Amino acid sequence: MGLRDLVLASVAMALLAGMAQAAPDDEFIRVAPDHWTFQTAKSHQRFVPWGTNFVLYDNKYLNMFGPQVYDHALYDRVLAAMESLHINLVKAFLPIADVLPDPQGPSEARIAPGYLDNAEDFLALARAHHVRVVLSLAEWGGNGIKWWHEGGEYFGRNPWKAEGVDSLAVLRSFWTQVGARFRDNPTLFSYEPCVEWSLPNDNLTWTPPDQQFGRVTTEPALWYWRHWAVARHGSLEALNKAWGTTYKSVDDVALVDYSYDWKAHRYLDPPAKVLDYQDFREWASYNYFKPQIQALRRADPNHMVAIANHMRPPGALWEDAARYFIGLSEPEETDLVDYMTHHDNHDAKELKDTDLTSLVRGIAVRLRASSARKPMPMILEEFSLVGSDPMQVADVCAAMVRGTVGDCSGWMVWYFEAWEAGNPTGLVYRNLRPTAWGRAFRDLAAPGGLLATADLSRRPARQVISLDRTAELVPMRLGTLGEVLAHWDQYRHPVDYRWPRNEWLELRLNP
Repeated sequence: MGLRDLVLASVAMALLAGMAQAAPDDEFIRVAPDHWTFQTAKSHQRFVPWGTNFVLYDNKYLNMFGPQVYDHALYDRVLAAMESLHINLVKAFLPIADVLPDPQGPSEARIAPGYLDNAEDFLALARAHHVRVVLSLAEWGGNGIKWWHEGGEYFGRNPWKAEGVDSLAVLRSFWTQVGARFRDNPTLFSYEPCVEWSLPNDNLTWTPPDQQFGRVTTEPALWYWRHWAVARHGSLEALNKAWGTTYKSVDDVALVDYSYDWKAHRYLDPPAKVLDYQDFREWASYNYFKPQIQALRRADPNHMVAIANHMRPPGALWEDAARYFIGLSEPEETDLVDYMTHHDNHDAKELKDTDLTSLVRGIAVRLRASSARKPMPMILEEFSLVGSDPMQVADVCAAMVRGTVGDCSGWMVWYFEAWEAGNPTGLVYRNLRPTAWGRAFRDLAAPGGLLATADLSRRPARQVISLDRTAELVPMRLGTLGEVLAHWDQYRHPVDYRWPRNEWLELRLNP
């Protein structure tokens, strides 16, 4: 390498090392043409998400923009501490029960006073510290708001009932107002209409311990399930033929039974019916988010949208685990969102049964399975290790970052501040001084650190595996991802996955 090449390489490394602060604060962030990285909208400078949730030690701060909670001076100090760790992205929360309390109008959202003003002030604080913000509508407290339940829950009112508040109409109005408020603010990175999705979602429709998990038994959910199932098959007669049932009317159609016969290795309900309910849960999730995201994009064409996901992508279930399907396969989101997210949180107790290499491999495999539809940036949006040993937490979490280079486009930590005094799980203690993990996190993004020296492009797959919806969503064996991890040397890594589309996502119900 000649002198000129060495100089150019040094300049490139210096630019990348300073990316947390270098991206111009007055430019929006976009997905780059490579469909994997992010860049500023005008100058096209690369932006690598390196961040955390805004989670402080006290639960009250989860309602961080509430007028009784919001603390300008404290948040300024917290953001300064984030800046010192090279953080360039933070996820902030608007709990649905607090920002959209009862009562709500039939269609227009009544946003609680103070929330958007405080969010705007927070964006100004974040900009001063070169930190961008993901604004998320958290499902927290949703079990207690009447308008959401009376308005049709995940489904909206029509065609279930003709009059009254409509849950989806309220949410569309909410995002229209939020998008109009923040559309011109480049400190905003993106919106998320949930904090971590599942259907049923315990924060919205809690499942009592004496009921079978995975089913939604409320009045609107039963109405939509029955009418969806008949519409999916074209007639009640066709449904009976497919399921081997003898229902006389649509009102007789029973909810799925996820019970499993371990001797026969099969579900008590026919596999066709179990798959139909999985498809229905996905249809409900997709059509819950779609009108919200459409409203957002109409009001705000400048910012990205994503959906926050749990850690069970396609292929991650196991025998008898149909009930634990999250309710929306990550690949089914790709025509709604600008980038993908994946959460992967762990406990130090797991390392008694598995080694660190296997734990990190699992994260990488799940990340790649989440991208099983089309090229799109992938952020490991939430990751952690809960443990009591500061050095173990630091070493394991740093290994999670190193082991997923080339499999994700950015990283965000779950805990910023330790919830318990002395707990090393967060990046900082309550006095905002970094934990061992915080120091390691800072060093990974420092000049000469991992982000400055690693190749952050997506690793090309050496093998592609096609997944089957019935086998993975009605599992009667270990899912494909589990098999890949259990028999690692039998595959050519990295592996990509292909996931067949749920052909019923656009199914419409007649009134």
